[in-house]
Amino acid sequence: MSKKIVIMPCFGESHLIQYQIPNLIDTINPDYILYNEVLFPSGPETNLNITKEFRDKYCYKDTNLAFDTLDTQRIIKEANDKYPNTTILWNEISIPPNANASTSYTLAVSNFKDFGVEVNKGDYLFPLEPDVFHHEDSTEEISHYLSQLDLNQGFKSIWIDFIGNQFYTEKCHISSNNIYTEWHSKTKSRKVCIKFGDIEYYQSIVGNFQNQTYEGLFPTNLVTFHYNWWKYDKFLNLRYDIIPRNPSYWTHWDKAMKEMDIVKGKQDVLLRNNRHPSDLAAYAGAIHIEHPKHIKSHPNYLK
Repeated sequence: MSKKIVIMPCFGESHLIQYQIPNLIDTINPDYILYNEVLFPSGPETNLNITKEFRDKYCYKDTNLAFDTLDTQRIIKEANDKYPNTTILWNEISIPPNANASTSYTLAVSNFKDFGVEVNKGDYLFPLEPDVFHHEDSTEEISHYLSQLDLNQGFKSIWIDFIGNQFYTEKCHISSNNIYTEWHSKTKSRKVCIKFGDIEYYQSIVGNFQNQTYEGLFPTNLVTFHYNWWKYDKFLNLRYDIIPRNPSYWTHWDKAMKEMDIVKGKQDVLLRNNRHPSDLAAYAGAIHIEHPKHIKSHPNYLK
């Protein structure tokens, strides 16, 4: 019988993982959820200068684990007790020091043997990220897409990157009526699941981590909620420091996110002040969509 296996890297994501695990169980109902904890040698957007100061601030002791690793491991242990029908495992993975982000990600979603999990032809693999959720009403939709896959086939979904709270995403990626009702070139789409045929095909798909092009996968109307900018306190500082930018860039970005919490989707917000005002990419666009129930206890979800 085919297994459903969710696998992903993590670093400093305990505040989301505690909500993601029940979401994965309600929407995908996987046999395994596998978390590989590691600090990537380079980031997805640019090279990361991992200094001693950075390590002292964000790593647990003298390791490549995050400062919140004990919380992450505790959450996973407690989830195993709560959800006996799903095996949830944590692993510390080692990444070569000169690996780029795509190579690092590929390694972190391919090392099933490190967990003692055997992958067979016909298994459904979900190479995800700790900030990825699906609405609880999408369970049957996901199951329907799985039933249509043959070996070495997969599907992608519409990804919405949420900034700060539940009301904002990048304006350049939403349709004119501010909801995701169209499949068009500016809408983000990324992989969700691959039906395993061989490791070469699987790794050829997940290796697109940086360029995010997945032409070989079937498009769907499934909406993936990507809470990549749902951060606060030290988790937010980590996000700023892990993506090197001019300090003034993040100063304005931080100011914009505070404004978003005040206006709460009533208007667009200038997010990038280094863009021309006519450029849609300069703005966080207001979007109104029902979020998964599991995320509504997160501090970034405005009550």
